[in-house]
Amino acid sequence: MKRLSTEEFIQKARKVHGDVYDYSLVRYIDAYTKVSIICKKHGIFTQTPKSHLHGSGCRFCSVKFPCLSTDDFVSFARKIHGSRYDYSKVQYVKSHANIVIICPVHGEFLQMPCNHLHGEGCPYCASNQLSNVEEFIIKARKIHGNKYNYSKVHYMNCHVKVIITCPIHGDFKQTPNKHLLGENCPMCMGHLKFTTDEFIDRARKIHGSRYDYSKVQYVNSCTKVIITCLIHGDFKQVASSHLAGIGCPWCAGVGKFDTAKFITVAKKVHGNKYDYSKVHYVNSHTHVIITCSIHGDFEQQPAHHLKGHGCPCCKESRGERRIRVYFESKNIDFKQQVRLDDCCNVKALPFDFALHKNGNLTGLIEYQGKQHYMINELFGGENGFKSRQQNDKIKKSYALTHHIPFLEIKYTNLGHLESILEKFLKEIANG
Repeated sequence: MKRLSTEEFIQKARKVHGDVYDYSLVRYIDAYTKVSIICKKHGIFTQTPKSHLHGSGCRFCSVKFPCLSTDDFVSFARKIHGSRYDYSKVQYVKSHANIVIICPVHGEFLQMPCNHLHGEGCPYCASNQLSNVEEFIIKARKIHGNKYNYSKVHYMNCHVKVIITCPIHGDFKQTPNKHLLGENCPMCMGHLKFTTDEFIDRARKIHGSRYDYSKVQYVNSCTKVIITCLIHGDFKQVASSHLAGIGCPWCAGVGKFDTAKFITVAKKVHGNKYDYSKVHYVNSHTHVIITCSIHGDFEQQPAHHLKGHGCPCCKESRGERRIRVYFESKNIDFKQQVRLDDCCNVKALPFDFALHKNGNLTGLIEYQGKQHYMINELFGGENGFKSRQQNDKIKKSYALTHHIPFLEIKYTNLGHLESILEKFLKEIANG
């Protein structure tokens, strides 16, 4: 069977997938060597040409992970990977927030839960290590032709840099895996000129609307530009790295903080809920002292705090946090964990959110996690479940009896939370 050229592969791919993907990074070698494809929504992913031409595409577009607890994630992961990895440092937040997994051979590594549950593992174990120099050079020439001289290459593995000679700029060092993904001489790349608008246009095709590029002043591909993460603020990055799919270092869990930077980012995540005056930042895993306005001081790892973990006494769930952030963004007058004296079961029961207007109570909201619908040993087993059901009935009855608009949001509706809240607010406004 005739070997396809890159152009022929792209032509066939577009017949299968239409304009869903950007193929500008594709360097076709054969049907079984992975190529880099850009999903216009989720960024770069790699896939074998054979799979792609059989209809496979971006895994994030095709799969929606349910809301998982850390225990759920570990259970699923062990079904896929067995006892290969140590998950003792996992703190699951969401499917695209990096977690710490421990490989018994290579130690800790960061990986997105969704990737791990798709079968990806330790990147060092999984590296497609080439057997020798000759095999690397053969593959390199398939991608780069006769552009470079490889006489100084001393190949160890795909992550150890080798010396490659550019006929224009001389020797440069590059990891074999990057070279085989199509990266060129950095000096040559520095002469590939974009305008600022062209750079931003290409960046948005790769990263979507994840970043603000208003501070970008593009010089060349090797010069850093200022990019603004909507969560963590400004960061500097080499332009070519950003176009290769690399993003905010703090989102990826590799950004370097000092105390001031940690506090700034923490306030973007948690608002003004906590006092950080006792924080002395050392690193992402050394506990700091944070002060809750309700329960006082508590210690927590910075990495966990920036992933949304808060006061262990308050135990604000992910759903509750998103509700709070939504109300804060809309300047809604609200209070959390409000107890009404005449709504009680021995003692006053707390509502997750109480809405107010001009000092008057206008609505009550409860966000219900899994433990409200099934027995969970971590939440008191069968007795705890029965108690929660009883308390939930009392709160619903109270709202109905007192003609207070009441909204109960089930954990399975987390993905539609904002639209549910918007509808509820309209109902309150319309009386």
